[in-house]
Amino acid sequence: MLAVAVAQLQEVLYPEEPRHDLTEGETDVLTRGGLDLSRREAGEESALASTTARYAAILGTSLTTAEAARRLGVDPARIRQRLAARTLYGIRTPQGWRLPAFQFHEDGALPGIEEVLPRLGTHLHPVAIHNFLSLPNADLHSEDLDRDLSPREWLRAGFPTQAIADLAAVLS
Repeated sequence: MLAVAVAQLQEVLYPEEPRHDLTEGETDVLTRGGLDLSRREAGEESALASTTARYAAILGTSLTTAEAARRLGVDPARIRQRLAARTLYGIRTPQGWRLPAFQFHEDGALPGIEEVLPRLGTHLHPVAIHNFLSLPNADLHSEDLDRDLSPREWLRAGFPTQAIADLAAVLS
């Protein structure tokens, strides 16, 4: 069985057409969420390796509950309340909660993030959430900057939060 699995590894990791089993809507959502659906050749970085590295980076730069409390100027109990209400995003690890840095800026929480996070599906992987918030989105075009913004940039710039909350609901 192991020999069969190894023999099929190339086909599993690098299918002829990654979009083959997906609907057009699924392909659109995954692409907008930052997933690269282009065909990979043997020897290229695998999706699993790439996702694992991104996830490790997210965890490595995440804040503990105490660090997040200091950043926001609140008690750690308030951070736990916000995690329960999904107005902050956390990853439960054996060492306790880790709050990814992508939801913060230097002075506190990203403006409007408390309206966006509850709209994201609880099934989404942390890398998918990171990509959603960090990658430019064609629906968030800034005429002043003449470029597409990421949801994170959009919120930091003070543009309407509802636009990001609506995109988050579609992603879910």
